[in-house]
Amino acid sequence: TGVAEVVAGPAHSLARKGDGSVWAWGRNYEGAVGDGTTTDRLAPVRVNGLPSATSIAAGGDFSLALAGGLVWAWGVNYSGGLGCAACDGRAGPVQIPGLARIRAISALGSHVLALRDDGTVYAWGGGHLGQLGDGTLVDRDSPIVVLREAAAGSGAVNDWFLHLDPPIAPTVAPENGPVFLLAAAAA
Repeated sequence: TGVAEVVAGPAHSLARKGDGSVWAWGRNYEGAVGDGTTTDRLAPVRVNGLPSATSIAAGGDFSLALAGGLVWAWGVNYSGGLGCAACDGRAGPVQIPGLARIRAISALGSHVLALRDDGTVYAWGGGHLGQLGDGTLVDRDSPIVVLREAAAGSGAVNDWFLHLDPPIAPTVAPENGPVFLLAAAAA
C-alpha cells in the first residue's frame, strides 16, 4: 500500500505506509532509523519490531511510532526523548512505559508530546527551555502529565501542577502559574 504519512527529523526521515509499516532513512546516529544498526541509510529501510503504526514522529536523532494506543521510540535518548529512564540509545523500537490510550504524538528537537483519548497531555524529554509545560526548566526522562481536559479553564481549576512529583509549586510564583500547554486535534 502507498505512503500515508511522512515526517522529517533534522537528519533522518520517516514514512508510514497504509498497511502500518514504518520506513526510515538518513543519519542513523544511535539507531534513529530503527533498523537495528547505526549505519546511515541513503534509501528507506523498514523499521522492524513495531505493531501496525497509526502515526509517526521524528525528533532530533530519535523516532516515535503510535500503535494500538501505545508509543514506541528508538534512537538517541539525550534529554530523555525515548521516555525511558533506563534506556540508552536504541537501534530498534522500545515501548515507552506508563502510556496507554494515546491517540496523537508530536516531537521536535529533544522533547515529545502525547495526547491521550481523554484529553490528557503528556510531555517528556528536553525541558531546558520550558517546552514541557511543567513549570520547570528540567529534562524529564519519563512521561509526565502537563494538561488534563477536565482542568481546562481558569487558573483556579488548573491547579494540577501543584501535585507533580517532584513538587514544582515552590518554583512557580502564584502570579505566573499555572503554566498552560495548548494542544489541538484535527477535526
